[in-house]
Amino acid sequence: MQAREEVTIAELAAASAEKEAASLRAVVERLQAALKIEKGERDVDKRRHEELARQVEAFRQEKLKLEEEIKALKASAAAATMEAREAAPAEAPQEVEGVWQAMAVAAAVGAASTAAFVLIFLRLKR
Repeated sequence: MQAREEVTIAELAAASAEKEAASLRAVVERLQAALKIEKGERDVDKRRHEELARQVEAFRQEKLKLEEEIKALKASAAAATMEAREAAPAEAPQEVEGVWQAMAVAAAVGAASTAAFVLIFLRLKR
């Protein structure tokens, strides 16, 4: 009689252990699925970061090109102003010299505003 009770207790303990093992297996599977999802999200975030870094670098390069172009335009405007002054007659009134200076400044401002517009457009386009 006692042997039967011990066998019954052992069977109940085995069944309980089996249920607990099944429960633990389910928990492990859920954790593995969550880990897989997290790794996938991490990979997506990493690729997104790399793409944004490439875009930022491209914008930086474009900005440097535009800044160099602005410098060149300013230098060109200054040279044009100097040439215009040299080509103008020596007796030119002050008003004519002021007009040439205003035109040179307007050209430089126009070039700078165009470059600024392009930079803003590229940032908004992003």
